[in-house]
Amino acid sequence: GGGGRTRQCGLVRAMRDACVVRAACAGFAAACVGGASTALERMARGGLARRSARGARRYSASVLRRASACSSRLTRIRRVETARACAAKGLAAHEEAQVRAMETLRVLAELRLTLAAPVDVYGPSALTYQCASESERQYQVLISTMLSSQTRDLALGPVVRRLQETSNASGARGLTVERILGESEESLSELLRGVSFHHTKAKNILAATQRLVSDFDAQVPRSLDSLLALKGVGQKMAHIVMHAAFGDITGIAVDTHVHRIANRLGWASSWHSRSNAPEKTRNQLEVLFPREQWQRVNHTLVAFGQTICEARRPQCSNCPVAQACVAPQIGQQPARAEVK
Repeated sequence: GGGGRTRQCGLVRAMRDACVVRAACAGFAAACVGGASTALERMARGGLARRSARGARRYSASVLRRASACSSRLTRIRRVETARACAAKGLAAHEEAQVRAMETLRVLAELRLTLAAPVDVYGPSALTYQCASESERQYQVLISTMLSSQTRDLALGPVVRRLQETSNASGARGLTVERILGESEESLSELLRGVSFHHTKAKNILAATQRLVSDFDAQVPRSLDSLLALKGVGQKMAHIVMHAAFGDITGIAVDTHVHRIANRLGWASSWHSRSNAPEKTRNQLEVLFPREQWQRVNHTLVAFGQTICEARRPQCSNCPVAQACVAPQIGQQPARAEVK
């Protein structure tokens, strides 16, 4: 009767589902996913034999769901394996690039020993003078570094010497906290004439010095975050101060020379970045070089950029690493970095 045909149709659908299950499970078995697919196929065959038409359909659907879960697990496993393979390939490429960069840096460091660069005489760490205490020397490093922003070392030296060798109206002499706080913004701006943006720098130096007195007991803080909280102090300045004042290496200080040469040598790829290019260069260099080489990078590239690898007229014929330069392939000259 009608009931018999219904049961027969139900069994046909159940067996059709069972065939789908067996086909799916056979595929999973071929992939050898922990034997789970074989178990599912066995469950499907045994379970269908013991169930009515409706129960068989439900059981078949249950097995299909479990098979689908196995498929998802297999997909995840394959994705992880693919990611690991890509990571291994990327690591090998990074290690190869690091070896080449270290060799280039070694050659430049040997050349650096023979170079007499302006930074050696007028750099912030070279300009400390007649300091009565270590805290005074650290303050002179901070102010010299703030004045060095976007200013040639040859122009920086005379301005710092002027501060160190003169007195304010109240008689305080030298480049000290007391003397700077005794200056008005106008008088300090006049003393700073010769460095770029001397009006802005006078305002920033007064604000930073007042902050040192109010928050740090008139001491230069030995903390990158605290230095960055001072008005007018950027990432490059903070890293320089941490090393020159305290001997701590917290990052690579990227000025216009480091930014330019790193891109010319292919160590960084921030030539055409419209914003925050020095920070991008710093991040790429700190990934490329081990931490113990960070200070060497700045010390070597600044002098190299001041004497040989200049921005507009690089002396390529005198460059010992000219074969490593990628500038001709990527536009020759990068935009000059605006670095604080």
